[in-house]
Amino acid sequence: YDGENGHSTIATLKKTNASDSTEKVYKTAESAETGFCHLLAPTPELWTASLPHRTQVVYTPDYSYILQRLRVLPGSIVIEAGAGSGSFTHAAARACFSGQPDASSMFTERKGKIYSFEFHLPRYETLKSEILAHELSEIVHLSHRDVCQDGFILDNDMAEPINASHVFLDLPAPWLALRHLTRKAPAQRGNSSSSPLNPETAVHIATFSPCIEQVTRTVSALRGLGWLDIQTVELQARHIEVRRERVGLTEEPSTRGSVPVASTVSEAVTRLRDLEAREREFRTTQLNPEQDQPAPTIKRDISTAQSNTSSSNGNGNGRSLFNQGRLITRSEPELRTHTSYLTFAILPREWSTEDEEATRIKIGALAAEEAKGDIKISKRQAKKAAKKVKLEAEGEWGEAGEGDKKTSEETTYMRL
Repeated sequence: YDGENGHSTIATLKKTNASDSTEKVYKTAESAETGFCHLLAPTPELWTASLPHRTQVVYTPDYSYILQRLRVLPGSIVIEAGAGSGSFTHAAARACFSGQPDASSMFTERKGKIYSFEFHLPRYETLKSEILAHELSEIVHLSHRDVCQDGFILDNDMAEPINASHVFLDLPAPWLALRHLTRKAPAQRGNSSSSPLNPETAVHIATFSPCIEQVTRTVSALRGLGWLDIQTVELQARHIEVRRERVGLTEEPSTRGSVPVASTVSEAVTRLRDLEAREREFRTTQLNPEQDQPAPTIKRDISTAQSNTSSSNGNGNGRSLFNQGRLITRSEPELRTHTSYLTFAILPREWSTEDEEATRIKIGALAAEEAKGDIKISKRQAKKAAKKVKLEAEGEWGEAGEGDKKTSEETTYMRL
């Protein structure tokens, strides 16, 4: 730290590895004009607050809610179309991170990964350099492609398909990209591969649209392509202040939470009489300027004021301000904080005739095991079965019980 100039610098450090005699050079830190700096661990929240704005940014309240609705977990495969400034990219990379991928186990155990697409070349190049600088290249696969026209195809020839279960579209016209997000994708330019979606699980999608007209066209396209449980959400952030408020003329205005107004009628009358007396003294002084008049007196209990001041500092013998006053909550006034509309939908798993037949065989086998008594049941099911046997023995099962009976095959099917 340079006390004379008022700033501090950190010199370049060099470290030599004794094993292979390699030299690592660390960058010189920026100078701090105030004489100190804070070193913070990099997080998506800090990057969102400090990134260079190239497009509309998905802020923390939005992308945290989006990731929760998309059910992104460690190990999830996410498709992002419209990377833009990379705010959602960094947040999704943290959410799906489940370890660095290993070349030996790449095709046996898939790690969480983000397949991001950006059609604007300057934004693509800038974001790619940022991802490399942040050491996220193993988690984020960035491609330069117009997904509305060319579909979700990777730049390189990967032997492994995408198989994503979570999709986020931040596009001007997301309904044009939805035709490429079907279970059986049509032949795309330069590639005739299958769908980029995971065929074994349901797929959750979210779209980010500023205008309601975009939402209308997107919802129509989702319905036409078989997406279900379509919902549109608008987030409105509002701060709520919770504090204690102490009302009274004896409260010091400088203390936190004090409101120096009259709290009772008698206190207000006393204050008015004090003001009237001071006004009479002032007018008497103005009418008789040559006559020496005593200075106006403030009829306030000085001892009470000193007591309140000392008690507010916690050093006096007066009352403690802890848990004193009314507990109130105040919210911010209604502000226009609209950022976008979030549309969510789910594409269920495709169910073929072979899947139906395999399920019927499985249900039949379970029904046979249940008839033999080989299937283990829970304590609740055993208690319910014992109650049913008891009612049948006492003759109270009746017609209502007969109506609730089902065959073993139907019971097993419902449990599945």
